[in-house]
Amino acid sequence: MTIVEKNGRYHARHVTKGEVPETAGESELHKALKNHTAETASRDGFGVTVEDRAVHGRRRTDVTVAGASGKKIGYEIQISPIASGSVGTRTHTAVDDGLIPLWLVTNENSLAIDRAPWARLNVQRWQDVGSRDALRVRGEEG
Repeated sequence: MTIVEKNGRYHARHVTKGEVPETAGESELHKALKNHTAETASRDGFGVTVEDRAVHGRRRTDVTVAGASGKKIGYEIQISPIASGSVGTRTHTAVDDGLIPLWLVTNENSLAIDRAPWARLNVQRWQDVGSRDALRVRGEEG
């Protein structure tokens, strides 16, 4: 995956290894939010899968949480810019795989907002994510 700029907007793009430089790994904030989501759900008794990869290879969900009813929420933690088309494609893939998608974003201008189920969290640094602290939601689809 790489980030490319086109007409003043940034877009995530999958590339063949070596075609262009790949983007850096996950940010510390992304890792902290992923761990917090997984640990909180697990502590509350839910089944959790981190980096849930679909058999078909078109989906890798940051955290999947399975409820008692068998329904699964697929958390997509989106810190970096993303193209609106990618949000739609990834959301539809998750739904097709039986997940209820939920995009966790930290930027009020995230392209996931109003294009998919979303919640905006009030954190900007990994240090703001405490292992047992509740995270304040600043906005949500509703």
